[in-house]
Amino acid sequence: TAGTFNGKIDSLTLKDDRDLNLRLEQEALVSASAGAASISELCLVGEEARLCAAGAFDAKDWSASFKATQLPLAALTAGLSGDVDYNGTIDITASAKGGAGRSPVGELRAQLTGAELEHQLSNGRVERMAFGSGKVVAIAAEEALELDVGLDAGASGGLAGQLRIDRTIGEWRDHPITGALDLSTDGLGVIDIYLGGIDRATGRLIAKVGISGT
Repeated sequence: TAGTFNGKIDSLTLKDDRDLNLRLEQEALVSASAGAASISELCLVGEEARLCAAGAFDAKDWSASFKATQLPLAALTAGLSGDVDYNGTIDITASAKGGAGRSPVGELRAQLTGAELEHQLSNGRVERMAFGSGKVVAIAAEEALELDVGLDAGASGGLAGQLRIDRTIGEWRDHPITGALDLSTDGLGVIDIYLGGIDRATGRLIAKVGISGT
């Protein structure tokens, strides 16, 4: 139609210098005009990893979706810290939608497998902090934002946390926040990331934190 651009993406690659080498699975259709745009599902695939995304918006509504399978954590966390490696994989399913005069809603569900942080100390020894396997679920509903995290690293420890933000009261700065965090880990060697100059740290960190406020 007049004033509308229609096209397609038929070639696309995504690479990093470690674990990611993805190529376009099939062509994706793109449409754009002065007041609206959309892209059909665009998927990139590799030997194991797969990423898909789609989205659309117009004057009244917008929506977006994303899905990742067997995505290396090293690719997702690239550039966060030059002396830390993140091992393991993550599966993600996410969607969101909104529109004029409406708060965005959506959800994110992630499954981590074999998650581990690896850091080389100043003396050359490599320390590891296992996060293990588990879930991260974030839901944005009209009445509240909720986050639920549960990771199990066996004898090395684990993490469980919940967070809720009430969206029904006042401006976002006034939204009540409640939550809790339970953490247990024997990966104390990674303290060197934040303090530096630590050659050896042993023991176990156990933390129980309650969260409340606005």
